[in-house]
Amino acid sequence: MNKKKYDKLIVIFTIILFFALLYFCVNLWGLLDYKKVQAVTTSNDEKLEVLENKNPIDIDKLIEKNKNIDIREEMIYEKQDLEYTTEYKNNDKLPSGTIHVSQLGITGSQDVITIKKYEGDELISEQIVASNIIIAPINKVVEIGTGRRKK
Repeated sequence: MNKKKYDKLIVIFTIILFFALLYFCVNLWGLLDYKKVQAVTTSNDEKLEVLENKNPIDIDKLIEKNKNIDIREEMIYEKQDLEYTTEYKNNDKLPSGTIHVSQLGITGSQDVITIKKYEGDELISEQIVASNIIIAPINKVVEIGTGRRKK
């Protein structure tokens, strides 16, 4: 035999040997075995009892039932107001008992895209998928006087 044919045979034999070894390892670890699982209980006298499924699932009925469910999704775009919060700060330069609004609050707004999922007429899930703040709210700042009263 010439050198090229001999090299091809070695390569083919190596590949076959590799796959045979791979198959052996997979079988050794039991990855290809399909095992039947049974629930086994023991009573006080250590007698084994095999439990059987008393409520088998009829997959065809389950599929037919799920085909008849009316599930629909809606994508809703809406503008929402963002309320401002009020911050209270102590100010010792203002007389005690006085209140001063140093900054007015401004309500913001945002665009929101929501996906709502309905089963029949009943809402079963709601998920916000996007939101974009158009105008950020500005907090209201109220100063509370804690200083001495002037006489």
